[in-house]
Amino acid sequence: MFSMSFDLKNKKNKYFVLIILAALAIKFGLWGYAAVCAPEGKFQIDSSDYMRTAKMLAEHGVFARGINQQGEFQYDYYRTPGYPLFLAVLNGILRVPWNGIIFIQLLLTAGTAYLTYRTALLLDAKIAPLSGLIVLLDPPVTIFSLIIATETLFLFFMALFMLVFVKYMKSYAFKLVLLSALILVLAAYVRPIAYYLAPAMVLFFLYLLVRTRAKRVVVHIVLFIGVFAVLVGPWQVRNKRLFGSNKFSSIDNATVKAVGLVGSYAKDREKIPPGQGPVGYYVRTTSHCLTELMTRPGSLKYFGSVPLKVAGKIFGYPFVVFWVIGFLAGLARMKGDPALHFLAYIVLYFICVTIMATILGEGSRFRVPMVPFIAILSAHGWVWLREKYSRNFSFPAGFKR
Repeated sequence: MFSMSFDLKNKKNKYFVLIILAALAIKFGLWGYAAVCAPEGKFQIDSSDYMRTAKMLAEHGVFARGINQQGEFQYDYYRTPGYPLFLAVLNGILRVPWNGIIFIQLLLTAGTAYLTYRTALLLDAKIAPLSGLIVLLDPPVTIFSLIIATETLFLFFMALFMLVFVKYMKSYAFKLVLLSALILVLAAYVRPIAYYLAPAMVLFFLYLLVRTRAKRVVVHIVLFIGVFAVLVGPWQVRNKRLFGSNKFSSIDNATVKAVGLVGSYAKDREKIPPGQGPVGYYVRTTSHCLTELMTRPGSLKYFGSVPLKVAGKIFGYPFVVFWVIGFLAGLARMKGDPALHFLAYIVLYFICVTIMATILGEGSRFRVPMVPFIAILSAHGWVWLREKYSRNFSFPAGFKR
């Protein structure tokens, strides 16, 4: 999976390869176990929506949930077509079985680890191996790749966006800002949360403008937003024509407006302890949500096996402690590196939007798209801690580019 230009006689490199092989063995071992012993585990609450719309795309070429008794298409406005199209091509056209699609999703997680590794190499070769391993070993990344859901495809696009944008910050090349906008469009069509990342990126471009004082960054801002708007625009036109609204998706009706943080104090008054005012409520709720989002280890409950569930917890909690320590150290040691600032900015974006939209949603699930960004910052922190506090403690040696 990783670059093989290294000496396998080196013990550290041998250990690194063994860890990669062990992580892959666990991933595909879980895939095999689930396919045989828990075949229904791959289908969760949202899976049926994606499968129905994928079937309609494959059979009729329209994005709809089905056909009513009058023979009219029941067009979908809640979901976006990226993941259903992925399923339509693989299952509807190429006839790949559902277990085969799960296998492909596992391959995408390995690809995500590689993209993370390549991104880290652009920053510091010493942090690259550990960055890739954190993604490869992360339990929620593996768990949600074993489900018919958007997480894995979205994760892959976010890792690709990360790699291209970090490359952009190294050269400020015109073609890379175009490519990063295109990748973010693909991510938005998979999950609407990326739709709002485009305007959020304007702030980061302005930060780069202040740092570099390069006038071409202004052109790049316009180009980035322009390309993004042009490519998501047709879907909004479609929604306006069919539903009378030019929103990209109506999913906010079930998230921000229904269970989001804003206005939750008024909606939850009966559950709030007597005497607790709005300020105390929002501080307590936000801190609790942040803790849940960033520290839940993920659960293997979908496999219907108690030993697997226990094993997941035994590995999951120490793993969370490990990357959190490195992540906090990495944040503390970002200094003036704009690439590290970009990684932290994306993590902050997902944290804020997730808490605002879902409050106490399934924490580990919503952390999945942050993992490549977290992994590099965590590896950066651990390498600094190693160099600062111990000469004897070391991670697998970095490889030559």
